[in-house]
Amino acid sequence: MQKYKKLIPYAVTALIGLAIAIPIALYRGLGATAIAAINASCLSDGFFVAGLLLTGFGALIWISTTGFFDIFSYAGRSLLVLFSPLRKPKELEHFYDYKLKKDEKRGQSKPHMLLVGVAYILLSFVCLFLYYNL
Repeated sequence: MQKYKKLIPYAVTALIGLAIAIPIALYRGLGATAIAAINASCLSDGFFVAGLLLTGFGALIWISTTGFFDIFSYAGRSLLVLFSPLRKPKELEHFYDYKLKKDEKRGQSKPHMLLVGVAYILLSFVCLFLYYNL
């Protein structure tokens, strides 16, 4: 049962990817003709757009778990303190202390969106291969 709980995020992300890919493929003309090459081209377009979106969001989520964006949030917080009449800049904690506090709260990286997105891009390339060879 524990193995299947780990697969739930992958399945949900794959369903979201299908919810993105199928309407795009239908818009491009999937099923309008009986020609398999045209249908493969439409599926390739749909899977590629869905894969690109999932990979992009997955990469951003993975990068955010590394602490890359901590400096930007600290800078925004510092600007608010600097221009706020209620707090003095001397009360602001140093970046090192801020980073340590953020590291304690940060969770593990969850690569399911990134991996499913890459799988959709690979599936798009398979459909593209079928398009050129049918």
